[in-house]
This record gives sequence, structure tokens and C-alpha cells, in this order.
Amino acid sequence: GDLTKARAVYEKIKGVPYKPLQAYISIARFLDLDQRFGDAKIEILEGIKNYRNSVPLYLELTRYLVRDSNFKEMEKVLKLVENLEAENSPFYFSKYLENMGILYAVKKDDKKATQFFKTALAMRESDELRSKLAALTVAGGSAVEALVIESKIKEFMRLAQINLKEKKYNEAFEFAIEASDLNPTYIPSQLLLSKIQVERGF
Repeated sequence: GDLTKARAVYEKIKGVPYKPLQAYISIARFLDLDQRFGDAKIEILEGIKNYRNSVPLYLELTRYLVRDSNFKEMEKVLKLVENLEAENSPFYFSKYLENMGILYAVKKDDKKATQFFKTALAMRESDELRSKLAALTVAGGSAVEALVIESKIKEFMRLAQINLKEKKYNEAFEFAIEASDLNPTYIPSQLLLSKIQVERGF
């Protein structure tokens, strides 16, 4: 959270030719915050030259390939992750599944996309993935529709709970209403709305 100190560290280590694997990821994340996405991608590619079998670096690279809409290259990178068996890590495997979901969503194969997203969420509940799904535009009759709506509900519920903890009742109430309106039969959002109404004295 201290970008001034982060920048000072970055300036010291940016020219080091062979860095620890995690350093490439940390530098790329810093450059993301600095809105230097092209430089961040170069940093990850530099890391891959030094660590050719690194699944975390390949998964980081997919973030920039999605940003560049370079899905052909993304498919090749995900094949490498698959060949490396995601380093037998449930976390990396769930990220692989998430990216496969994105890939099939781009291919308009909603059925496979939904399967990948659901399996990723079953392995590891992810606010980041929920937020991505919540940002999707729901198309009528889409197989992804129910998952997108559920993710939108959970995202609104998460925002409502944050505001509730901070005693921002009006904001919490608005997010809870948004969540309950998306699906009136979804019990958790209805209970959250009731809880906020009680706290507001309704």
C-alpha cells in the first residue's frame, strides 16, 4: 500500500539480470499499479526466459494476453500449464480452469465455459473470479447466465457486507437491494437484506 517505498525498491532491483521467480511477479504487479502494462508483460516474459517451467509465470502471462485479446497465444500458454500439470498445485490448477473458462467464453462455447468456471469455483472460491463473472454482460438464453447472475449477487453481497461493517447503512442497503433484485428466490441475499433492514430499524 506504500507506492513510494515500492517504487524505491523497484528502482533498486529492476536492472538485476537474474531475479528470484517471485520477484518477476511482484515487479509486474507493481507496474500494473503504475499503469505500465506493457512493461509488466515484458517483466513476466523475462522471468519465463529464466524459469521456463514456471507455472505461476505462465499464469501471470495469461492476464496480459487476455488484456491484449491474444487468445491464440493464451491457448498455447495454457497447453504448457496443462503439460506441466499445474505443478500439482490445486491453486494453480484452479487458475488454469478459470483461464480455460475465459478462453471458451471467447469462443462462444458457453457450456464448456460454464463447466470450467464452476469447477474452478468448486476448487477455490475466488472473489476475483466472481468479480470477473459479475462484469460479464448476460446474454439471453446463455448457459453462463445463471453463473453470471449468481456472481453478480455475491459481488453485491460482498460490497453490502463491507459497507455494513463500516456502518455505512445506506450504501449497504443499496447493494443488498441490488443483490436481492437479481434473484428474489436466492435466500442468502434476502437474509442479508433483512439483517440490514433490522440494523437500520425497519
